[in-house]
Amino acid sequence: MACSLTITRMKISLLVLLLGLSAAAGAQTVREVPPQGHYCLGNERVDYRIAGGDVVFRHGNKEYRGPTAYSWFGREQPPKGFVIALLVGGPGKEALLFDDRLEWNGRTWKPCPAAAR
Repeated sequence: MACSLTITRMKISLLVLLLGLSAAAGAQTVREVPPQGHYCLGNERVDYRIAGGDVVFRHGNKEYRGPTAYSWFGREQPPKGFVIALLVGGPGKEALLFDDRLEWNGRTWKPCPAAAR
């Protein structure tokens, strides 16, 4: 009797755990990331190219390389429109890609006009 009660409790615990994991996985949607992008701010321009989960990021004549991360905000809900973090240049230097902008180096960059690409 005690053995079957323990097994029943284990099954219930496992079910609760699986439901919790399923809910957490469904809460974060992974968006398709364009393999490259061009963003402008005044006369300045940044470009990125993603291949195999790594990014090459260019600003002027400087080039940065690093990994990408779909999960950047831990357990917090990511800001609206967040797509991916481009981890280029060390702590605090990551570029955050959103649907309509790129945030990098304390500034907000907008997609370059088609003529500037």
